[in-house]
Amino acid sequence: RGVSSYTLRITNRWGELVFETDNPEEPWLGQKEADGQHFCPNGVYLYQVVYVDQIGYPRVAEGHVHIAR
Repeated sequence: RGVSSYTLRITNRWGELVFETDNPEEPWLGQKEADGQHFCPNGVYLYQVVYVDQIGYPRVAEGHVHIAR
């Protein structure tokens, strides 16, 4: 709510970009290609969300997610 700018970046452990979006309604489902036909292998992936909050302050949220199917 109230976010005026948003970017989500997912990278693998070597820093290679796996997924990127500027649509807060578009989730990352583990896909590797832009068309979503290939999925990432099991492992650790890093996420970074950069957004501007409702009062105009830039914010960054970072962390990791582990895929295990």
